[in-house]
Amino acid sequence: MYDCALRLIKDGKAFVEDAELGKGGEDRKNRLPSKRRNMSVEEKLDRFEDMKSSSDEGRRWALWARIGYDSPNGTLRDPVIYRCNLAPHHRTGTTWKIYPTYDLCAPILDSIEGVTVALRTNEYRDRNVQYQWIQEALGLLTVPIWDFPRFNFVRNVLSKRKLTVIVNESKVSGWDDPRMPTIRGLLRRGVAVAALREFILKQGPSPDILNMEWSAFWALDRKFVDPTAPRYTAIATSGVVPCSVQGAPESEFTLKPKHPQTLDLGDKTIFDAPTIMLEQIDAETFEEGEEITLMNWGNVNLIPVDLVLFHYLITKDKLEKQDRLKDYLIPVIGFRTEALADCNVAELVQGVIIQFERKGLYKLDVAYHGDVSRAVVFEVPSKG
Repeated sequence: MYDCALRLIKDGKAFVEDAELGKGGEDRKNRLPSKRRNMSVEEKLDRFEDMKSSSDEGRRWALWARIGYDSPNGTLRDPVIYRCNLAPHHRTGTTWKIYPTYDLCAPILDSIEGVTVALRTNEYRDRNVQYQWIQEALGLLTVPIWDFPRFNFVRNVLSKRKLTVIVNESKVSGWDDPRMPTIRGLLRRGVAVAALREFILKQGPSPDILNMEWSAFWALDRKFVDPTAPRYTAIATSGVVPCSVQGAPESEFTLKPKHPQTLDLGDKTIFDAPTIMLEQIDAETFEEGEEITLMNWGNVNLIPVDLVLFHYLITKDKLEKQDRLKDYLIPVIGFRTEALADCNVAELVQGVIIQFERKGLYKLDVAYHGDVSRAVVFEVPSKG
């Protein structure tokens, strides 16, 4: 980057501006040339060397590209391409005290690293000509640009800057928090890779910013995960109702398919016994003398499990520019329901997607590891 900057200076395609004057921005706005625009190459190199050493004199200056101060495209009006910055670098420490701006860095890196197509959101569209100018000015291989619109989901943010703030301030558990709109977060929540790929491809090219509802996303995901999710049973422990079944065998077991339509998923063990437990919400609906049907009668050795339901990340469908992110963050990470799952859940490994009958799809986040542990599953939403 430094060598490229020197080349631009020597070729008369960059100049240094005295930042202390404070008039550079106004001159650019009014399409007026900088008074420093035509200084000699020798003086520009001297000032750039001052910048490199970050001396008191050097910190007064910045390097600008010499493109077109009166251009109707504001990004071509002699943009800043190098600045002093004394903050230590995470790799090189304090070796460098000047750094290129994004506008200089991106076209150079894309070219020398062999990028075949630069994919950029259309908010950069006005800067595309600037990107091409830098590559041509340096004699670099030009890289074609494909624009695409920013993609948003309601009640969430996809800005990396905003997401970084959320993570750094511990508002979520990390980049893989199930509420985060990151690949890691979505996979942990229970999204199939094939579903994610198909959803993005279905959006197609569009010049408009898309504000998507979650319902269509989760409906498509269900199409992929439902046929392969084995079925198990879990009941909430709060207010559980023990029942005796008259005439039931002392203890018998049978094998039944894990999925009624996908038989190649294998079998699970179902136990029949005279004592069963029902959720109170079901027991409250029974009437004396009523005949009821018990699906997959029951299981011994019940496994403690936490069923976790997540809310959205923010309370508002879409944040406006004046909105403060922290004012709209939902503070509760997840709602937990303690439950007992059938014994087959003990053999499941972390990451599998299952369905608890009459409850929904879940992804196993923490597997069961014995008497003192609890399995943890995250609900895979069925709608937005």
